[in-house]
Amino acid sequence: MNITNNEEFKQRRKESIMEFKKKRMKAMAIKQMQIAHFKKEIIKDFEQNNIIFVTRLGNDLTKATVKQANLVKALEEEKGNIKIYHLEQRKTENKEFLYYFYINDKLQKRILIEQINL
Repeated sequence: MNITNNEEFKQRRKESIMEFKKKRMKAMAIKQMQIAHFKKEIIKDFEQNNIIFVTRLGNDLTKATVKQANLVKALEEEKGNIKIYHLEQRKTENKEFLYYFYINDKLQKRILIEQINL
């Protein structure tokens, strides 16, 4: 086996491991959604189409906007080992806050990112 093939093998193995971790995180996110009693339709949309919903004050629930979906995608790519499964939007007089609910390799967390003009 030459070095080139060995490097290709290592790269394919690394990609395979990352794909496995992404699938496992998605399964963990779905389980977390079930524990939190999300509606079955929301879980199904997430499971089949990766659609994320946003909760706003007053229990208003809508699909993430294109801008919000792009923020989710960028954050997942930046962090590399997280799967965002839900957003919560809150407003104050001056600012809007977007909470990301996510799963990483080890556990479920919630982080806060300040956003203006969502």
